[in-house]
Formats: sequence, C-alpha cells, structure tokens
Amino acid sequence: MCTSATRKGPVFVSTIFLLACLLPALLFSSGCAREAQVTPSPVSGPETPCETLYTFAPGFLVVDLAAGSDIFLDPAAREFPVFCSAKEAHASLVARVSQGLLPRGDWQIFRLKGGYKELGTARGPGNYVLRTPARLAEWCPEQSYR
Repeated sequence: MCTSATRKGPVFVSTIFLLACLLPALLFSSGCAREAQVTPSPVSGPETPCETLYTFAPGFLVVDLAAGSDIFLDPAAREFPVFCSAKEAHASLVARVSQGLLPRGDWQIFRLKGGYKELGTARGPGNYVLRTPARLAEWCPEQSYR
C-alpha cells in the first residue's frame, strides 16, 4: 500500500525502526556465514608436472593449423581440459561425449605449445584446465574422435 504525502512522519519512523531491527540480524548472519565457511585445501597439479599438454577442440581448427595459422585456445571463452598424453585426452573426450557433456561431432586432439607449469591449473582433484591462452602446436590424428 502506498503512503500519501501527509503521512511522511510515521513512514519515516517505521522505516528507521525496521532498519534498526534488521541491522543486527544482518550483521550477525554475515558473521555466522564467515565462521561456517570452510577454506578449501589447495589443489596441486599432476604428481609429475607435464612438459607437454594435450587437449581436445573442434576439428575445423585442423585446417587453419595445417595452413600455418597461429591458433590460440582462450580459457576465458570456454574451459579447456588439459592432459599429459594424447591417449588421456582421447579417453576423456570419449567419456564426455558418451555422458552427454559434449555434443557429438568432429573433435580432434591437439598438442599445446607449453607445459603444465606455464599453462595449466587444477580445477579439482584430477581435473586440470587451461589458465591462460595456449597456442596449438600440432594435431594428433591418431587420437581423433568422429
């Protein structure tokens, strides 16, 4: 219900009363929330840092790579999982497609220029992704998925 211009006094007082009642509740609840937060333990990278990383990406990138173009994968645009071997990347790709996490299509495995220390970060136990844009170094056709 809207108040008229003649009832400014009681509306103002009730607003101050409401704020006075809610302020301690808000302060108390934010304090409790901070105490209840659990600091996650840091997740480290692979047990032996990979000197070479692999990932999967759409197959149309093969044409540009073959033409000599510099192709970069940008983790700001999409999360790219990284692996220490092309076989691991292929196995993960097959699993993700069969689980419906990725659409079926022409996916290819690529080697990235750089290793885990330069490009990777841990998203969770056993889940590593690109943290910075990475250049495609080569296509790994023996591990393609169609």
